[in-house]
Formats: sequence, structure tokens, C-alpha cells
Amino acid sequence: MKKKNILLIYLVKEFSVSFSLALVFFCLIFMISEFFFRLSDFVNNNASFTFIFQYLALLLPSWIRDSLPVSVLSGLMFSMNRLSRDNEITAMKSCGINLRYVFMPFFLIGLLISIFGLFLNNKLIPNGFEKTFDMREITLYKHEANLNIKHKGIIYKSTGGEIFTIGAYDTKKNIMYDVTIDIFDNDLRLMRQVKAQKMTYLNNEWVLNRVVERMYANNGKEITSENYFSEKPLKMDVKPNDFVPAMKNTDMMTNSDLKYEINKLTNSSLPSTKLKVAYFMRYSYPFAGIVVMFLGIPFAIGLSGKYAKLRGIGYVLFISFFYWILMSFGRVLGEAGHLNTLLSAWLTNIIFIVLGFWLFFKMSR
Repeated sequence: MKKKNILLIYLVKEFSVSFSLALVFFCLIFMISEFFFRLSDFVNNNASFTFIFQYLALLLPSWIRDSLPVSVLSGLMFSMNRLSRDNEITAMKSCGINLRYVFMPFFLIGLLISIFGLFLNNKLIPNGFEKTFDMREITLYKHEANLNIKHKGIIYKSTGGEIFTIGAYDTKKNIMYDVTIDIFDNDLRLMRQVKAQKMTYLNNEWVLNRVVERMYANNGKEITSENYFSEKPLKMDVKPNDFVPAMKNTDMMTNSDLKYEINKLTNSSLPSTKLKVAYFMRYSYPFAGIVVMFLGIPFAIGLSGKYAKLRGIGYVLFISFFYWILMSFGRVLGEAGHLNTLLSAWLTNIIFIVLGFWLFFKMSR
């Protein structure tokens, strides 16, 4: 048992060194690319060294997330290349050690990396994107915070079934103009209609101004009564932000923010397909590291000979490229509505796992 534990520690160490070096390498590539992409902006706006350092540091979690799959695959390829080159794989087989046991620590590390990726996706990355956006737009470009945003032509369906048609909405003042509220019965016949020139959110309550309220007969067509009010409170559990579409890029939203926006659009009978795909991919992409392992192990086992390292690099590039192409294909199918949003987000992982299991068990027989 002690010998097996020593072997596990040895394998973990071999993988960790290669994985860490690959992760640092790919993160440096992302950092250099972002630095030169923004260099003219930094120079033209006299950005300080501290500003540049903070800006790049906030983007580090996103670079780590994007680098994890290819770094895991690189760590696997190069650690296995060294073990094969020194005939250590052959020695393990001759000692009666099953290859499935040999690769178990790799899968466990891959699982831990995937859990870490989930954490990055939900907290650090959205916060980093939001802060860098503010640094770039407000601090660097000296743009004023765009708080006075006016939305036009809003249609919103509340959880109670009321349909709001809003001409314009000033989000800074929390004032809506040209508001129509339609209330229907269970058979979708119009029962009541409220029209207001203005609707304002004051003291956690909506107040209608210059109001016309019409009641309809059971057929939903004939007006039975019509009343006028200079001011009328509207009791409903709807907050100002519920009426407007997401004002933040999805990259700046946490998982709970995305879920909230999806529910809001769904309740308003508005399309939410793209947000659903983005939400499900928040959970599927972090598992790319452990998924590519399944497909990478059969290739890694055969790495030996004079050009083993070059072939290893080729395998890493090929498998990574194949994964990202399939992932983009699945995303497009999901956003276009040709594939279930959950399935489109996990399609690539499913394909890789099936192929990987088949090759892995075929190899380890």
C-alpha cells in the first residue's frame, strides 16, 4: 500500500509540474496579447504603471479559466512523454499495475481543477470584467458613468400576468412614460386596462399619474366603466430593474445574475435562449479539463521516440482546436434554437467523454 501511495504522489508531482508550467505559459500569452492590444490606449491616456498592473491583474482569472483545458492536456502529454521515454510506463505494467490505476490521480486532479474553474466562472471572472470595464471607460477614457439610460418600447409581463407596455423609461429617475397595463382573465380576455401618462417609483411603491382606468365586459371588448385619476398607487411586487433588459454584458454577470435575467425575460414572454446557453456553459466549460483527459490519454501513451515532444504539441493543438470548434458549433445551434440549450452547452463534453471512454478502455485492456 505504501509503495502505491508513493507512486501516486510521484505521478501527481510529474503532472503538476508540467501543468503549472503550461498554465503560466498560456497566461503570459494572454497577458502579452491584452497588453499590446491596449497599449495605444494606455499611452494616449497617460495610464500609470499601477493602473496597467491592476487592469491586467483583474483579467488574470479569465486567462486562467481559458487556459485550464489546454494546460491540463499539456501537463498530461509532457508528463506521460517523460514517463514513456524513461520506460517507467513499461516498468509499471511489468509490476502488474493496471493503467487505470496509474491514470486515476490525473482524473482526480482534473476534477479538482474543474471545481476551481466553476468558482472562477461564478465569482472572480465577472467581478474582474466589471471592474476592468469601469477602469477602462471611466478612469482611462474619462467617460461619465452612463446612469441616465432611457429605454424605449418596453413590453413586460409580471408574475401576476399583467402586461406592461411602456413608451420610455428613465432608469436614473425611475420614471416611466406612456404606460399601459392590461389585465386578463384565465381565458386571456381583457378584463381591465390602466393607462397612465407617467409611472414613478417612490418610497418602494409605484405611483401612476394622469390615469385612465377602463373595465371591460366578459367578452373583453365592451367597456363597462371608465374612471379618471390624477394620481393612483399601484401595488405590485416589481422592482425598477425588472422592467429593463440586462444592462451588463453576460461576462460581467455572476451565475445568479444570469439566472435572474433569464427568469425576468421568461416571465415577460421575451426570448432568453442566448442567456440560457451562456448560463449552462458556465457549468460545462470548467469540465473541459477532465473531459480532454479522456481523449488525450490514448494519444499520450504512444508518445515515444525522437520527435515525441513535437508530436505531443501537435496532439495538444489538435485536440484543443477540435474541442473549441465543437463548443462553438454547439453554442451556435443552441442560440439559433436548433438544439436544446442545456444539450448545446454540454454537447462537446458528451462527445469527448464517449470517444475518450471508448479509446481509454480499448487501450487499457
